[in-house]
Amino acid sequence: MAIIGTPTPGNDVITGDEAGNQIDALAGNDTVDGKDGNDTLLGNLGNDILTGGLGTDILDGGAGFDRVVETGDFNFTLSNDKLISGNLLSKQTQTDTLISIETATLTGGASANIINASQFTGAVLLNGLGGNDTLTGGLGKDTLDGGLGEDTLTGGVGDVLIGGAGNDKFIGTTGTRVQEIADVNFTLTNTTLTGNGTDSLSGIKSVQITGSSSDNTLDASSFSGFVQFAGNFGNDQLKAGADGSSGFGGDGSDTLVGGAGVDNLFGDNGDDRLEGGGDNDALKGGDGNDTLIGGANTNLNGIHDR
Repeated sequence: MAIIGTPTPGNDVITGDEAGNQIDALAGNDTVDGKDGNDTLLGNLGNDILTGGLGTDILDGGAGFDRVVETGDFNFTLSNDKLISGNLLSKQTQTDTLISIETATLTGGASANIINASQFTGAVLLNGLGGNDTLTGGLGKDTLDGGLGEDTLTGGVGDVLIGGAGNDKFIGTTGTRVQEIADVNFTLTNTTLTGNGTDSLSGIKSVQITGSSSDNTLDASSFSGFVQFAGNFGNDQLKAGADGSSGFGGDGSDTLVGGAGVDNLFGDNGDDRLEGGGDNDALKGGDGNDTLIGGANTNLNGIHDR
């Protein structure tokens, strides 16, 4: 098999063959896939995407903002200068050398994958796919998506954790956000989130939950952190947490109830009911015949039916 694509000063897509390749992509925002073999891939100028594939590879992004992308039923361990991939089927391990790589996307497979980027300083996107995965973010603003299975996701400041279906475990700190979207009823407390399963929370202070086409109840009234919630379609009931919220009813006749913190509630379409909580809340009804009720300290300047 020959190398597909020719390096030019423009934006190129270059695919190697099964032998060991040495590819210099030159200038431009290039996508280079070395395939199998021990490859040396140089992105050179531009914002490049490099995939080594199987084998012991050298991935050098060069100048620009460069990304390494790898997919397989592997355990991955990522640091600034190397990527260790352990094949769960063959039990073989390979180590790629990384040079001038600013960000990474790593995707597992059907098995229980362990993907650890805790020693990487750039932003990462980690996808577990199937299986009971363990995903650990790094020092950048990361997104961790467990996919199917009962996953454990650990993030830091600025990270987004997405569990998906299954009973997942979220571990974070101030600045870590849990995000779930499903056509289910959600109930959120400081230690659990039920809806897409029964998820456990540790150190989580910010959660974003979104319903869909049914009449969803999103209840965060027992959560002490900040909540972003949206009902989308259907006649939804949204109840804010104690540390403020941003609520969006969407289509349908929705009920949005503020909590003890500062809430921003928007009914949008339909005949909505918005109730302020104990702080200075902003209530906006949107279209329809809406009912707006101020709470104990609601600022009247923040109440609008349109």
